[in-house]
Amino acid sequence: MTAEALYLELKAKLEKVVPDFELRHKAQLAHEINCKKAERNAVILGHNYMEPALFHSVPDFTGDSLELCRKAARTDKDPIVFCGVRFMAETAKILNPDKLVLLPAKEAGCSLASSITAGDVRQLKERFPGVPVVVYVNTYADVKAEADYCCTSSNAAAVVESLKSETVIFLPDEYLAGNVARDTGKRIIFPSQLGPLHDSPPEVDYEIIGWHGRCEVHEKFTVEDVENVRRQFPDVVILAHPECSPEVVAACDFSASTSAMIRYVEQLSAPHYLLLTECSMGDNVAAANPDKEMLRLCSVRCPHMNEITLEDTLEALKHECHVLGEKPMANTLDNARKMVASAQQAGRAYAVMQNYRYSPNIRRLQHFLESGEIGPITTVHSDFYIGAHFGGFRDRMEHVLLLDMAIHTFDAARLITGADPASVYCKEWNPSGSWYDHGASAVAIFEMTDGIVYTYRGSWCAEGLNTTWNSEWHIIGEKGSVKWDGESAFQAQVVTETGNLSSELQDVDVPPCDDAGKTGSHAGVIQEFVQCIRTGATPETVCTDNIKSMAMVFGAIESARAGRKVGIES
Repeated sequence: MTAEALYLELKAKLEKVVPDFELRHKAQLAHEINCKKAERNAVILGHNYMEPALFHSVPDFTGDSLELCRKAARTDKDPIVFCGVRFMAETAKILNPDKLVLLPAKEAGCSLASSITAGDVRQLKERFPGVPVVVYVNTYADVKAEADYCCTSSNAAAVVESLKSETVIFLPDEYLAGNVARDTGKRIIFPSQLGPLHDSPPEVDYEIIGWHGRCEVHEKFTVEDVENVRRQFPDVVILAHPECSPEVVAACDFSASTSAMIRYVEQLSAPHYLLLTECSMGDNVAAANPDKEMLRLCSVRCPHMNEITLEDTLEALKHECHVLGEKPMANTLDNARKMVASAQQAGRAYAVMQNYRYSPNIRRLQHFLESGEIGPITTVHSDFYIGAHFGGFRDRMEHVLLLDMAIHTFDAARLITGADPASVYCKEWNPSGSWYDHGASAVAIFEMTDGIVYTYRGSWCAEGLNTTWNSEWHIIGEKGSVKWDGESAFQAQVVTETGNLSSELQDVDVPPCDDAGKTGSHAGVIQEFVQCIRTGATPETVCTDNIKSMAMVFGAIESARAGRKVGIES
């Protein structure tokens, strides 16, 4: 569609809402965005709260946040441009882990999402052990990770009812929790009524534990607003978002999610309608339903949604960025391959935060082995024994040791040997007494290139006599051996004379090394990544190399599932 044709289409819908000169400017921007979108095979998601010119011109899908994330998961388009706020883009990434998600704004926060932290959730779980935690989808990813269930405004009451629990922690929206309590007939209490953390719970009856979080837009609507509108328009149908107060919701005719409110207006015939929600949504519904008489009661535009503009959406599509991502780079080896292919296709660097290889002592060990002091490496052993009581998502994670931690140790084995995996046999189990749900212990034998054999023994529920987080290492060469405790202690011996039952051995030092550019843990990874982007060099943890460490992880998982040795593709 040409810019002129797009202008005429927008004018037909928005001439009563947007000035003509602005429509012409927006139409040109939208035309450029749609061209760039096609060029990059991108998909654009537009939340119902987007400003009208954007909402009616560039999105492939419009709707509420969860609905949009689900639609994105069903498309083969990549990247995803989410015209919404940050928690929505995070949710899209959770549901689309192998795709690039772009948020066209620097901040795009949310007063409701910012009202609670992961630490707040952990404190509530400490005070009410065993009580299920339900969080609203309008939260940040670290808060979702601490919860047992995630709900939308549409299914919040149904989720709470389905738990069949005497008590539920419902976070963080005070008003949505109040509406759920009213709909389910449950009594609600808030932290301000509970007293200090370590006090005994108060002697009152309650079945929902809420939180004092509010949407800065929806909290502005009052019962007085509703009464004033009804006096002037007695036949009006008033729709309220469930983030409005329970008193406001009770005074209205219908309450549901933004998408459900839109469907209600489309399907119901009434003289007048009023939406108690974000201003732009009312404009968007009016533009899409010119035959409906929409009243306006616009208290405030969401300042965070207002950050998303056509200008910034175009910039997000123009700038293909280099990426430094957290480990593991993907949740499956197939997805890791897709991410490697995407980076190569875009001509951009994608590196992984493999920070354990950026410590001065592992570099010291690497340089010692490369010196040939103990001869060619034949065998490598590593032991990892830690009793880590994390709580949260790791306690429920499948293959928790192999997938979340062993990637560091396997990657270190590749670094110090200079070899890559060829096959693996792995046994994975969850010992009695483990506080994890699955796979807290494992042993694995890897056949590596150059004839090296590497063995791994590990546990994340080992209480007492713990190793360091870097593991303990024993490396055997043709002319000697070296041991490293994972911190600063090294012991090395080399053969000086053979011919007897036992060879003559001599202690040797593992000298310090000057490798400042490859140390510093997280900061070292970031420093090297930035320097490589500036100079055009290749980062050490680039995805094309790191995928080999990923292959060790998923090879071990496949072997443990199959109960046999499996090959690892080069």
